[in-house]
Amino acid sequence: FKAFWKGVKNKQYDLVHYNQYHYLLSHKNQGYKVIAVNEEFGSDRIAGALSVRKDGGINSVADLKGKTILFGGGKKAMGSYIAPTAILMQAGLKAGDDYTVRFAKNPPSAVIGVYNKAADAAGSGNVILRVKGVKKKIDVSQMKILAESEPFIHLPWAVKGDMPADKAAKIQQIMTSLKGSDDAVLKAAAVTNFVKATDADFDKVRAIVKQVTGEDL
Repeated sequence: FKAFWKGVKNKQYDLVHYNQYHYLLSHKNQGYKVIAVNEEFGSDRIAGALSVRKDGGINSVADLKGKTILFGGGKKAMGSYIAPTAILMQAGLKAGDDYTVRFAKNPPSAVIGVYNKAADAAGSGNVILRVKGVKKKIDVSQMKILAESEPFIHLPWAVKGDMPADKAAKIQQIMTSLKGSDDAVLKAAAVTNFVKATDADFDKVRAIVKQVTGEDL
């Protein structure tokens, strides 16, 4: 990831796909412009979520006090760390004081870890229990979504800021017209569609990021 992010900072990429928080950073600092977002499971919105085992005795966010939470990815993971942390903050829980933070390499690993009782709750996106890779490895019927954040725009695709507008529009047109004409591409990308998006669509993400990290992006 370090090499990838160095490329973003150096504006090496014409088209880049990353999470919402990374987009906000690169939009502010390098001028990247969003042109589209993923649509997954038929929606161009996603939310952060906390999931637990049904037999774990955890029935509210308040029940996570004193527990260990396994987040998917690191502290820059929008859907699986920043948004779930917002849920915990709204319930008055503070990292370190009220719960122990641990990280898995990705959201599926976090949920699988909780299923295997390596932690009490997992931070991930709200569709995690519907993901094929997760359903193959665990019995998702033994898990439940404890809480979800406010929904926000899905994973973005952005172009570098100095790309000519007509070229950016052409890429956007190609990406957002695949449904029904080239579904194999969408299937390979594990999405149901690519949907047009603008920077204003990320204002909800900005609000969540500011709440959790204090950053004005």
